[in-house]
Amino acid sequence: MTQIQARPARAATDPSDVATRPSSSTDRPGRGRVGPVFVGQLVVLELCVVGVWAASAGPSWLLPAAGGVALLIALATFARRGGRWWFEDLLLRRRMRRRGERASAVPGGKPVDPRLTALAPELSIIELTDRGTRLGIGQDDQGWFAAVALQSVSGATVGSVSASAVDRVLEVLADFSAPVSRTQVVAHTMVWYPAPGAPPAAHRTVWVALRLSVRDARVEAVSRGGGLPGVHRTVAAGIGRLGKALTSAGLAYRPLGREELRAAIVSAAGLDLGMEAPAETWLGLRGGGWTHRCMVLRGRSDVRLGPLVDAITATSAPSHTVAATVSVDGRVAAPLLRVAAMDNHVEALVKVVRDVAQRTGTSPRPMDGQHGPGVYATAPVASALGVSTRPQPR
Repeated sequence: MTQIQARPARAATDPSDVATRPSSSTDRPGRGRVGPVFVGQLVVLELCVVGVWAASAGPSWLLPAAGGVALLIALATFARRGGRWWFEDLLLRRRMRRRGERASAVPGGKPVDPRLTALAPELSIIELTDRGTRLGIGQDDQGWFAAVALQSVSGATVGSVSASAVDRVLEVLADFSAPVSRTQVVAHTMVWYPAPGAPPAAHRTVWVALRLSVRDARVEAVSRGGGLPGVHRTVAAGIGRLGKALTSAGLAYRPLGREELRAAIVSAAGLDLGMEAPAETWLGLRGGGWTHRCMVLRGRSDVRLGPLVDAITATSAPSHTVAATVSVDGRVAAPLLRVAAMDNHVEALVKVVRDVAQRTGTSPRPMDGQHGPGVYATAPVASALGVSTRPQPR
């Protein structure tokens, strides 16, 4: 089991603004599928059948030739690799390579934490004051986001938050209404050993984030003056409504300013474990002697996340984050889980964590080829990655 002697420091640097970019394709997940099969695959299969049928009317040698070609095409179309269709695997590898190229292309003098650049090269964070409250608003290639941090029962801003708060927040988000695209709850836990041989100590932070996508911003920001100022006012209005909803549910919170939002992203993504910029590989995110693994948690929609968070903390995983995103119509995404351990301990830790997750009613699936976007999606940025169509139970 991995042991660390002190709680890692959380460092961050100033970001800079980026231009508005087109809406990411992740805003429209699930299209073009019939269950696990793509519509394009069915079309190819139909064309093969039609081709064989047409060949039956030709010379006698044409039918077996057409049948052989059709069989090869069908096998290639439905071939699997690593639990995915082979063309999905190929596409994921190409996207991963492009993400690495984009991160490497960021100018060295740009005042952005290199650890964040590895996950979101376009990320920038500004700060505005809304009714006397400082609010940090982040911008990346999917749009704009902001977040609040829950306070502990004692009301202390630095106290550890109970895992049960995650399910209470999800109940709030299921009925939440605001001019935003989606909301998210993030539970991040650090586990460390105060002294050699001492029992582990843990500290948990819970954030609630919301996002306004580029597509939705074109509509929602018009009534608030339009342009970038209108977008910022829309996000601020969403945070105001979110705060009222949390307060009504008995949950104390505080909005995050620019520095706090940046530090929250770094912490939730586990990047505060070291100062080295991580590098994405097919099997994880590695840097500074640490390896991060991200998993999608499949399971029944009535499975509560609080017990899962507590169970993972009990494994003494040094840094772990559970995040769930909710759409505006109350549909919750399959939760994401990020765990981190020293390079030589990660395999054993992942095995233990997967066993624990299965005992709590979820089925973890590694996000091979997507660990970079997956880790970023476990930060309080309300990323669209993993949005599904199952409603949150009420």
